[in-house]
Amino acid sequence: MATQTVENGSRSGPRRT
Repeated sequence: MATQTVENGSRSGPRRT
């Protein structure tokens, strides 16, 4: 969960969809 924090913004909208 804290791995893609820099990818999109963590709680802003994870790109794990």
